[in-house]
Amino acid sequence: MATSQAKPHPFRWWMILLGCLVAILPTLACALGSGSASTTRKVTHHKYIVLLCKSADISTVPHDLAFYQKLFTDTTPGLQNVYNYFLDESYGAIDSAGTKVMDWIPTTYRSADLLSVPQNRNDLAQKCADAFKSSVHFPDYASGGIVTIWNVPGADGGAIAPPGTKTINEEGGPYVMVNAGADGNTVSFFTHEMLHTMGLDHAVGPYPDYPEEHLLSQEADLGSTHTFGKALFEGYGDCWTIMGCGYWTTNRSGPLGEGGPELGAAQRDYLGWVPGDRVLLWDGAKTAKVTLAPANRPDIAGTLLVKIPLSPSVVGACCAFYTVEYIEKSGWNANIPMDHAVLIHETRPGDPAHTYLVSRSVYGAWLPGQVFLDSANHVRISIDGYGDAAMITLSTSGAGDDGSAKCDPPGRLEGSGVMSAPEVKIDAPLDNAHAVTGYPVTLQVSADDPTISSHPPVADKVPEDRISWAANGAPIGTGSSLTHTFTSPGDYTIQVVAYDSYCVMTTKAVTLHVGPPTTAPTVVILQPVNGQEYLVGPPSFSQTIAFAGSGSSAIVSYDWLDSGPAGYLGSGDHTSANIPLTSTSHNCVVEPHTITLRGKTSTGAVATATVTITLKTDCIR
Repeated sequence: MATSQAKPHPFRWWMILLGCLVAILPTLACALGSGSASTTRKVTHHKYIVLLCKSADISTVPHDLAFYQKLFTDTTPGLQNVYNYFLDESYGAIDSAGTKVMDWIPTTYRSADLLSVPQNRNDLAQKCADAFKSSVHFPDYASGGIVTIWNVPGADGGAIAPPGTKTINEEGGPYVMVNAGADGNTVSFFTHEMLHTMGLDHAVGPYPDYPEEHLLSQEADLGSTHTFGKALFEGYGDCWTIMGCGYWTTNRSGPLGEGGPELGAAQRDYLGWVPGDRVLLWDGAKTAKVTLAPANRPDIAGTLLVKIPLSPSVVGACCAFYTVEYIEKSGWNANIPMDHAVLIHETRPGDPAHTYLVSRSVYGAWLPGQVFLDSANHVRISIDGYGDAAMITLSTSGAGDDGSAKCDPPGRLEGSGVMSAPEVKIDAPLDNAHAVTGYPVTLQVSADDPTISSHPPVADKVPEDRISWAANGAPIGTGSSLTHTFTSPGDYTIQVVAYDSYCVMTTKAVTLHVGPPTTAPTVVILQPVNGQEYLVGPPSFSQTIAFAGSGSSAIVSYDWLDSGPAGYLGSGDHTSANIPLTSTSHNCVVEPHTITLRGKTSTGAVATATVTITLKTDCIR
């Protein structure tokens, strides 16, 4: 992206956001593979030379030589520094031992020269490297690259060149380079920019669904408006990775400044760091139940990365993938907002260095019980459970191949990968309600489709044709409200599925007990259910309750009764009434009420059914 005049700030992360390299790599086709798992990783040695340069008019330095030696070269296990970050993220494949830091050296350049607009990182790095020509043999560091650091606050910082590009006028290249000013020389800044020189681009996602106070704090650091911050973060919106808006999830407690968060598993795979036997390439041929180990805990048994190829006929070219990974809150991820998270990303044709977060819930994670569905590519990913490892199921079921409603995301691959999810609540029948064969049962659902890319989110109703019902797996209708008559007694799982505007689905279910008809008149209470509790409070200390019942064909009238002072509640198979708390004490009250439905036939025969409900109040100690 274009550079701009930087301002001194206490944190350096804004330099990452405003000043990362635009042309990270030439276009690469299918770099994540086109049908095979990752190649076997190789342990490589990346030696860097770190050059510390003073301007002619500033004598102070941000840190002394010992700080930068500890930052880049200390191999003490567990230390939050650059050496251990690359060792950990590469699963031991990258060893930067042999990196050397050169002590501060004065130059003839004044700070005003180095802050000129437009700033040129290549020029800054060249000026610093020139000062060390006589003392550094640059070809010794071609395996890693050059890091130049100026003692000038606000000097433009970031990655300069992709692999294979010579960037300074020295023999023995190619060289890759990172330049920095005096601000925020932290583990996070340098590892982010050094990863650019290895070929990674930014991690894209929706505008982060983080608490507003985090957003305002970040914008204060950026010295920017809300609108600018939103536009900026849409390009860095995956806050789970150091290559995105990881400022919010860095570890702040390290002795060398902010460190982390981790790389995503797809990014590690792009760099060849994930062992091939820990990658599952799923082709959709059969359903697969997968144990996902946390990508940042390779010591736990399981798959570290799932890759799902997308159809070239859908995405327009080879090669694109969905990737699935699991992470936990530990190590370099100690400051992420959840203890565990399943993350789904997308890589796109000809652009394997980018990852796009496929967002679901708050922070973009996928939680147990949630399902990702893309019927155009015949992909269904079910999140079954979290623990030391996560359990997921990969299938094509419900993705347009089993008679279910097809759902094709309109142009989703052209967007940022933002996905919301319907918010679904079954209003009727309630869980464990009762019904009678031969009598219609009302099915009702509330289904909203929140648009999480807006702030605050707004919700629209899910279209009627994207809501479907099933009883014990058999389709029984579509829409938010319908009736269904059961012909056989038994226990039925009533399931509703709602698809949002991006074809992500939410599933809810209740159990309905259906009984046989009898010769004697019978009635059943469908709502409320037995044992249901209501919390009441001021000023009325009462609850308005909806009542629903059903009965055999001989019943011609229905009456509702309360065992408490309310007494008669109303007539009809559906009604509502307000039931007040009887107790004069309003503290810690638990008050049961017996609700009776009384049905009468034309001959005067009576049938009754009862349930017990409870009115409760808060306990004030």
